[in-house]
Amino acid sequence: MITEDRKFLDLDHVCDQIVSQDDRAMFNEAIRCYQIGSHRAAVILAWCVTADCLYRRIDDLANEGDGVAQQARNDLRSVVGQACYEENLIVQAKKCELFDDYEEKCLRFARDTRSKCAHPTGVIPSAEAVRNIFHICSQTVLCRDGYRGMSFVRQFVQSKLDDRHLFTDKNRVQEACRYYFGKVPERIRPQFAACSADHVRSGVSLQWKQNAFRFFKELINCSSDELALKISQKFQPIESIDRTLFSVFVGIDERDNLWDGHSRSQAKAHLRDALKTGRIDSFEFDSYGNLCALCDFEVEDQDLFKERFSLIAEHLSQHPVLIFRRRSEILSLITEAMKDDQHRQQIFKGVAWLVSGDLFMQESEEITRFVDELIESDWREENVSDLFLMCSDWSDILKVHLLKKSERFFEECSEDFPDDLVQLFDAANSLISSNPSMLPSEFEVAIKGIIDGDQNVVWFDDKGSAFRTFVGQIDLIRTQHGVHLPVLSSLILPEIEPEELVENE
Repeated sequence: MITEDRKFLDLDHVCDQIVSQDDRAMFNEAIRCYQIGSHRAAVILAWCVTADCLYRRIDDLANEGDGVAQQARNDLRSVVGQACYEENLIVQAKKCELFDDYEEKCLRFARDTRSKCAHPTGVIPSAEAVRNIFHICSQTVLCRDGYRGMSFVRQFVQSKLDDRHLFTDKNRVQEACRYYFGKVPERIRPQFAACSADHVRSGVSLQWKQNAFRFFKELINCSSDELALKISQKFQPIESIDRTLFSVFVGIDERDNLWDGHSRSQAKAHLRDALKTGRIDSFEFDSYGNLCALCDFEVEDQDLFKERFSLIAEHLSQHPVLIFRRRSEILSLITEAMKDDQHRQQIFKGVAWLVSGDLFMQESEEITRFVDELIESDWREENVSDLFLMCSDWSDILKVHLLKKSERFFEECSEDFPDDLVQLFDAANSLISSNPSMLPSEFEVAIKGIIDGDQNVVWFDDKGSAFRTFVGQIDLIRTQHGVHLPVLSSLILPEIEPEELVENE
């Protein structure tokens, strides 16, 4: 229950939020009536200012050329002064999408209460009912910034998109975008792009471009093919003003029916040139990636990947569409470049971003060749060593392929670097923990072959540090996962002398 000394305080705050100064003055009159206990007058005044505001917004939309609003205005003019006017006002305002279904019901309640108060029915609304109507009228109509028309669109494009605080929360970008473009009917949404094209002529900041990319990406993604095409077409004037920005917009969506093949090809070539030097812009790469997925993955694109792979890989890891459509080509490119002294360091640096992601999530011959090339590489190279050190974080498919090559892996190990052996056991341990059914038989077979003497490796015969590490890792993994390792569980491991075991610890 609101106390007597505080029940009026929040109404002043509500009144201050009303957009129109004239509406604010009249709503303030309604508040004063409420404060002196004249509840019927308060309701009548609140509804009158709300009805006036609704009509003005329909009229504003009609003056901007909105066909629905023009028809609504004509229909309302034909019933002005009649008893049915207010009902028609609500109906026509709903057609203009000035409020949703629930808000329509709320406005009808306010209108019905006003009708009872304006006629000798003896109805006197309670204080709570009056405050409810104040809330409906203010929050549904009077306090809303913009009227879902061109005025709101222009203000958003010219001011809001230049606000560095617009999308500060990366986890709520989608929600924020939908809130803003949800303020206007679908038929008006292409005007966001049209106004942006006009605004670009006067020059825009990097912040504006970044916000515009986020906003239009979400807007087009949420639009039907027909609406997305209309929005895209409005970007065309930007081509002669800012070619890079226009190219980003061409590749903003992964659908192939928004632009013709020539436009996509040109945009891809321009973005490819932009990505050749300097830092990799995430927005440019996102559009470039969509265009690579839609167009041919040309030799020039492959060259760019090879030359800047260490910088591109992080962005590639966040581009599932490009990975899905060009998986085979990208994997082949990586494997071939690993053999090339000119590009191998770039490749190894970049692959670290990808080994745990979508690129290596599906079975393929390219992954087999990748693992073969990795095992044959110089393990002492820093980037190769780092890649093996993170093998427990690799995708399950990639770990399976590594474990299938266990015999070859053990052959490449040496007494000088006994910890190399640990990496294979780490991969096996991780795979068993996440998906034991995927553990390949080659892993246990290779170990059994060494223990039984069927496979001769120098470091095992030397009985040194590598030998002790190997035996210790077998004992550890079968202790942890013996139920999934029937072959290893049945093995009789060679004994390690006590003093050697202490030294190893």
